[in-house]
Amino acid sequence: MRPFLVRTFVLFLLMTSGSMMFGQKDVVRNVKAEGSWDVVGDVSPAMAKEKALFEAKKNALRKAGLPTDVRSMSFSSIAKGEQNYEEEDFNQINSVFISGSVILKKEPEFKSNYDGNNYTITASIVADVISDKGRDPEFAVEVKGFDFHYKNDDKLTFSVKPYKDCYLRVFWFTNTTTGEGDLLYPIDAFNNDIVLKEKTTYGFPLSSEYEVAKKKISYRLHIEGDKETNFIFIVATKKKIPYIGEVNYQNFFKWYHEIDANEKTEIAGYQIIITK
Repeated sequence: MRPFLVRTFVLFLLMTSGSMMFGQKDVVRNVKAEGSWDVVGDVSPAMAKEKALFEAKKNALRKAGLPTDVRSMSFSSIAKGEQNYEEEDFNQINSVFISGSVILKKEPEFKSNYDGNNYTITASIVADVISDKGRDPEFAVEVKGFDFHYKNDDKLTFSVKPYKDCYLRVFWFTNTTTGEGDLLYPIDAFNNDIVLKEKTTYGFPLSSEYEVAKKKISYRLHIEGDKETNFIFIVATKKKIPYIGEVNYQNFFKWYHEIDANEKTEIAGYQIIITK
């Protein structure tokens, strides 16, 4: 069973799907790339086809001069090595992030080859690659207060200090294939979607009358099993850009990619492990 945050007056969010485009992206267009994978052992032809396509997307990123690891591309805290993360925790996140960065212009082409020893499937693609260049180096947030381990029913608190005026979006994801999640902030029923002022420290959950629309809330970590691993993503934007859609990895990265690099911060990513 997925872990969940118990708030004062437990709230489950399910928003209507959709997305919005914001401004012009820095795009490397019509990148041609190939990727291959062998059909061997437990790898079926269908699996090899999927992996070959993913390798082609990674090679398109390389051709566009971009790294192929999400931690090098956007995860500010993860890229700095502030916590010891297990590699397997990021496989699905990295896959979805790359898929959102590489936009296929047409259906991929697949070819199979057997040389007498190996059966190989090769994918060929033509794609536009979102480079996310042009980021404002002075637009950042300082986040403090996250622990790596929590006990069941602990309360989650943290602080955010922006270095320019901004709007904040805080997301919670389960460590599942799709990354089902929730929007922790802002919550329409409780929070005013305020401008966070530069060089001012805000404690979360927000509590002042100016920040809270109705009653105060708390973030209580609760799991049903013995251990759960989850992720917190924090993004600041210069403009009020709503998140519209069900919260999962694919929708989140689509929303993130569609915002101009100059209008957003790097993703501050934190792994949260909860045990009984």
